[in-house]
Amino acid sequence: MKLAPALLILFVAICVNYLIVFINYRNEKNSSESVEINESVAGAMASKISSDAQQHRKNRERYNYIKSKTDKKE
Repeated sequence: MKLAPALLILFVAICVNYLIVFINYRNEKNSSESVEINESVAGAMASKISSDAQQHRKNRERYNYIKSKTDKKE
């Protein structure tokens, strides 16, 4: 009867291991699927990134201008 708890622990360990392997397999399968993006969507994304970059440059230039004016006053 001393063998029963050890077998129960072994069974639980095997089940947990199986679940971990199954979840990892499922995640790898889902992440390996390639996603195709429509050409118009890709163009819109590129346009948005470009406009955000231009806006960022304008804000940075404005900040540097304001900062240089305050540095000259001091």
